[in-house]
Amino acid sequence: MAAAPRLAPYTMSERPARRLRAALRLQGTAGHDLPLDDAAWACDRVAEWLMPPG
Repeated sequence: MAAAPRLAPYTMSERPARRLRAALRLQGTAGHDLPLDDAAWACDRVAEWLMPPG
């Protein structure tokens, strides 16, 4: 999740993440177009999510 978006603040994702017991990952400088602003960071987070635990 981008920590510096103009359209919707990242705080809007905090409550759903808590309810789902999901990790909320924040990228510090990207805007709402996170995959374009920092594609490598976004790909790394997806890869972490896809890797089995252990």
